[in-house]
Amino acid sequence: MDPSRSFIKDVKRIIIKVGTAVVTRADGRLALGRLGALCEQVKELNSSGFEVILVTSGAVGAGRQRLRFRKLVNSSFADLQKPQVELDGKACAAVGQSGLMALYDALFSQA
Repeated sequence: MDPSRSFIKDVKRIIIKVGTAVVTRADGRLALGRLGALCEQVKELNSSGFEVILVTSGAVGAGRQRLRFRKLVNSSFADLQKPQVELDGKACAAVGQSGLMALYDALFSQA
C-alpha cells in the first residue's frame, strides 16, 4: 500500500471550498446545473459516511442578480436609458446570502 494514501482510511470529515467562479456563470448569474451537481456529490459523500462541510462563495453574485432583476422590474423605459450605477458589493452580499442558502436548501432537499 502506498504510504501517502494510508491517511485516507482515517478521513471522517471533508471540507469543500467552492469559489465564485464555480457557483456563477460567465455572465454573473448562478450556475444552477453546476450547483445541483455539486450538491449531488456532497450528498453522495455524506451517505458514504463522511461529514461534509461546504464553504461557498457566491452571495455577492446572487444578490447582484436579484437586485438587478428587481431594478429592471420596477424601472420605467426612461430609467433603463440612463447609465447604470454599479451595485454595492456589501448590499449584494446581504441580499444574496439568504437566497443562496435557500437555493442550497432546496437542492439538498431533493431526493
